[in-house]
Parts: sequence; C-alpha cells; structure tokens
Amino acid sequence: SARKLNDHGLDALKSNDFAEATIALKSAVATDPADVEILNNYVYALMKASRLQDAELEAGQLLTISPGRSSAWANLAEVYALKDKKEEAVAALVLAFQFSSNKDRTITFLGERANDTNSPLQGAAKKAMEVIKGM
Repeated sequence: SARKLNDHGLDALKSNDFAEATIALKSAVATDPADVEILNNYVYALMKASRLQDAELEAGQLLTISPGRSSAWANLAEVYALKDKKEEAVAALVLAFQFSSNKDRTITFLGERANDTNSPLQGAAKKAMEVIKGM
C-alpha cells in the first residue's frame, strides 16, 4: 500500500504536479513511517512544492531515523540553499559525501551542481568540493 502511494507520488513528481506528489507521499509516509526511502521522496516533493519549512522539518525527522542516508543530506542541503543558509548547505553536502557509499558518484553529483548555473546548490557544491579536497 505504501509503495503504491510512493509510486503515485513519484509519477506526480515526474509530471511536475508537486501538490499531488506531496499528498500521495504524505499518505505513503503515514502508511509506513519506517520506510526512509519514501520519507526521503516526501522531503524532495515538499522542496519542489516550495514548502521549505516543511521539507526542512521532515528532513530532520528522516535524518534522526537514518543519519547515514547520503541522499537525505543532499536534499537537506538543497533546502538550505533555497533558504539562503549557505554554510548549512555546504555542511550538509560534506556530510552527504562522508556518508556516501559511492564517493566517486557523489563527487560527480557535486561537480554537476557546481557547474550548473541554474542549480540552487551551485555555490554550496563548489565550496563543499573545496572542503572535501582539504580533508
């Protein structure tokens, strides 16, 4: 049941129907609150729906349950970037790298964001890469 709601939410995200995505994913989370993948998708949908405060709160909940989830740190970094919390965005991206099981893929992700002038993570990704290189 939760997975069907999750799939519906993901389909809505693909269609840029962020309101429907948040509704479906919120229901999926309520159905299975322990499923961190669904909760991470909900955080992403909230962010895309410009519900940044809600996204930040849910990301905090997610990271309390699963502090090593790299993609959750990346989502939180984007929320911070959109809220103009630059230092927090950099710190979250560094944590995404540290918890990543595939460091090369994470460096690629950061490089793509650093070079994307339309990404809210551009500046934070550049700074995070500098921090990571200094580690």
